[in-house]
Amino acid sequence: MALTYPKKYENNINLEIWDKDINPINAKQQDLNGFLLYCIVQYTDSKYNNTVLWYCIKKDFVRWTKET
Repeated sequence: MALTYPKKYENNINLEIWDKDINPINAKQQDLNGFLLYCIVQYTDSKYNNTVLWYCIKKDFVRWTKET
């Protein structure tokens, strides 16, 4: 089942990359917002917790820096 975005954030995210991985080095603000929102929706929907959640977060944000 595809994850849907909360409609109230429609203007704050890039809908073209809603379910895609991004390159945080050259991503625009809407790309970053959408990626973060997608991760929140995905983690909540999957009911991840403890070690599994930590592993997924590390994997999803491995290329992110403090500047991102």
